[in-house]
Amino acid sequence: MSNQSRLDEALAAHQQAREIWTALYGPEHHRVATTWANIGIVQRKQGDNAAALASMQESLRIRELSLGPTHPRIAESVYNMGNVLQQQGKQEEALVLFERALAIWREAYGPRHRSVAFALNNIGSVHFAAEEYDQALDYYIQARDIWVEALGAEHSEVSLALNNIANVHFRRGEYEQALAAYGEAMAIFEKAKGPEHPDVGLVLGNIAEVHRERGDYDQALAASTRTLEILEKAHGPDHPNVGHARFTHGQILEARGDRAGAAENYATALAIFDQREVDPQSRAELEFEFAKLERTRGNRDHANELAEAARRRYQDLEDAEQLAVIDAWLGTAP
Repeated sequence: MSNQSRLDEALAAHQQAREIWTALYGPEHHRVATTWANIGIVQRKQGDNAAALASMQESLRIRELSLGPTHPRIAESVYNMGNVLQQQGKQEEALVLFERALAIWREAYGPRHRSVAFALNNIGSVHFAAEEYDQALDYYIQARDIWVEALGAEHSEVSLALNNIANVHFRRGEYEQALAAYGEAMAIFEKAKGPEHPDVGLVLGNIAEVHRERGDYDQALAASTRTLEILEKAHGPDHPNVGHARFTHGQILEARGDRAGAAENYATALAIFDQREVDPQSRAELEFEFAKLERTRGNRDHANELAEAARRRYQDLEDAEQLAVIDAWLGTAP
C-alpha cells in the first residue's frame, strides 16, 4: 500500500471518529477537537494546506472553549497551524504561533522537553527563511541537544535538526559540512523509518542540491532521481514535495545541457503547484527559472509570460531585489 493510500485511509478513519464523538458528546467536546486536529495533520501531509488549516482552526476553537488558553493541547494546535502557515510562506504569522506553543510547552513541561524542541526547531526555520542564519543555527542546535538528551542520538527527531543544520551550512557555502550533516540525518532516518520513507527522500533531495551547486552533476542526478522515486511512491505524482523535487531535477538536467528534459520537469512542477497551494517564493523561483530556459529554447512568448507571473509574485512579496533582476532580464529581451 502506498503512503498516499494510507493517508486516505487515515483521513477516512479520523472523519468517522469525529462523527462518532460528535454524536456522543456534541460538536464542542475536546475529543471532537482531537479528531479535527488529526484530520488537519493528514490533510497537511496530503499537501492540502487550505483544508488542513481550516481543520486545525476548528480544533483550536474547540480546545480553547473546553480546555482554556494555556493547556498543552492548545500548544499542539497552534504549532500545527504554524507548520501550515510556514508551508504557505506566511513566516511572520507562523512565528507568532510557534512562540505561543513554545511558551505553553515550557510552562507545562519544563525547558528540556521534546515538545519544546519542536517549537525551537521551527522558530529556527523562520529565521532561516529570513536568511538570519546565525539565529537559525542557534535554534536548531538547541533543538538537537534537547532531542539527543531526551530521546538519544539516533532518534528520528534528532535528524530533523541535523537536516536543518545542514541547510544552514549549505546556504553559507560550507558544502562539506552540509553533506556530512545531511548524511548523518539520512542514516538516522533510514534506520528509524526505512529507506523508502519520504523523509529519506527529502534529505536526498537536499544532497542533490549540494552536488548541483558544486558542479557534481552526475552525483546530483543520481540523488535527485532516487528522491523522485521515493517521493512519488510515497505521495503520488501530484504532491507539493514532488513538485519541489521536479524543480530541482530540472535544474540538474539543465546544468547537464538537457534543456528538453529540464523544461519537461519544470512544466510538471508548475502543474503540481497549480493544483496545490505552495509558498509564493518557491512558485516565483520556478517561474523565473523556467522563463530563462524558455528564452534559450526560442519560446519567447512563453518565457515572457512566465517572467511576468514571477514578477507579480515578487511584487506581492515586496522583494525589490528580485524585481530588479526580472525587470533587467525583461529589458534585454531580443
